[in-house]
Amino acid sequence: MAPLPGPLREGCGMAWAELAQLLSGRRERFVAGLNDCAARQHSQLQALLAANADSEFGRLHGFATIRDAEEYRRNVPLQDWPMVAPWVSRIANGEQGVLTGEPVVAFELTGGTRSGRKPIPQTPGLLAAFQAALLPWFDDWLSHWPGIGAGPMWWSITPAGRPQTLLETRLPLGLPGGDAAYFGAGFAQHLPALLAVPPPVAALDDLGLWRRVTLAYLLARADLSLISVWSPTLLLTLLDSLQTEADAILRLYDDWPPALPLPAITPARRAALPGLMAAGPAALWPQLALVSSWDRAGSASYAAELKQRWPGMPLQGKGLLATEGVVTLPLSGFTAPVLALDSGFYEFLDQAGQSWLAHELAPGACYEVVMSTAGGLYRYRMGDQVRVAGFAGTTPLLDFVGRAGGVSDLCGEKLCESQVEAVLGQCCEGFAMLLADATARCYRLALPVERGEQAARWAEAVDAALGANPQYQYARQLGQLGSVQPWLLRQPLQLLQQASLAAGKRLGDLKPPALAGAAMQQILAEAAA
Repeated sequence: MAPLPGPLREGCGMAWAELAQLLSGRRERFVAGLNDCAARQHSQLQALLAANADSEFGRLHGFATIRDAEEYRRNVPLQDWPMVAPWVSRIANGEQGVLTGEPVVAFELTGGTRSGRKPIPQTPGLLAAFQAALLPWFDDWLSHWPGIGAGPMWWSITPAGRPQTLLETRLPLGLPGGDAAYFGAGFAQHLPALLAVPPPVAALDDLGLWRRVTLAYLLARADLSLISVWSPTLLLTLLDSLQTEADAILRLYDDWPPALPLPAITPARRAALPGLMAAGPAALWPQLALVSSWDRAGSASYAAELKQRWPGMPLQGKGLLATEGVVTLPLSGFTAPVLALDSGFYEFLDQAGQSWLAHELAPGACYEVVMSTAGGLYRYRMGDQVRVAGFAGTTPLLDFVGRAGGVSDLCGEKLCESQVEAVLGQCCEGFAMLLADATARCYRLALPVERGEQAARWAEAVDAALGANPQYQYARQLGQLGSVQPWLLRQPLQLLQQASLAAGKRLGDLKPPALAGAAMQQILAEAAA
């Protein structure tokens, strides 16, 4: 198969150069304001109130007369999705001016890891808020890892099943232009020249074919410079496929799917691939400057496995970004992601339920994130928990530690997600998940079958570490709970990806929980060894 014509490397380099010029100074201007956390957050609140005072929600809650955060908290109660959903349903039925003064232009579905997918209204102001964080972040990439500008990038656009909405909507489901819309028109126009894997690949609904085709495109580019995925589990399964499906991937170059553009692979690169694939990812992509993925909370162990399997791989964790809005962005030179000061108004709930502003947080303390956005979410409880890792000026650095809730209680032990995440990170490597077995009155430690030699030892270590929870230890001493038992599974990550795809979720959004519920147990039962 002949390679694609055209000066691909030159076109890629030109696009990076133009992007660097567009982004220049964004990081510097963002960092310069980190000493003004209280003032910048006050400005964000005032701008939200003024822009939405004439919406129905704004009139009902007196936005026009609110002067400060204290009055805002008195006028507007904390919101969760059941409280917001009726307002969103009205927008979906064609009403405007319901939650925002700006028109809603589309809905985006959340990942729906725990409570199902939720349609989030998108407005021009919300897109601008995303850009206020994403563009400084990208500028930081190009400044700190200049090698990114030497080749194409893989910005993971994964397949999703047929969208499952919670409502019928007269507005688009998904922004025109896709993920590029979050970066703005100036950025988006350069993306086609930079993508190692073209967007039509996301239309493939066969997960196995999608993996092989994606890898065929990536393998063609020795000059790959940047990989951006959400979950490190996605990259781990692709690395697995390099070994288990090598022949099928290589055959694609001779029998390419007709609906997709040909990958730009030279004869010399094609001939060298079998040896390079056997040598591993570092040999395949020697110019890779950065991998960006989740690396905190439930993704920490998978990120660690990724670095172990890809020696020397430069990895930067992502901040806390959600469909609802941006909370933090990672920047080089800081020990933890920085609060996205210009992307919304943020509050933080302590364990007693008291609300604190960003500049009031205590170092080392944990809080639940509450955000108000230009998309029409006001004092909205994200369900995400963060720990204050320090401050940059007066602005907090926030580590994501997990989701609120997620408690398992067979007999009073009250294990929570964050506790189990910490224990599994301490005792296990790679895929590991704890499941409550009410019939056997114990917890099972789900592990890949390849971990058979370590399974009993890891289960014993997990049982001992869970004993730091006094309720769990008491239940074990009374005999109410048996010891943790290993449960070996065949290809659990692949099975979870298939289930995610079947549920209409983006493959790259997969976040395997540390503490699995009943639905997850049913899925994993199919993988029992």
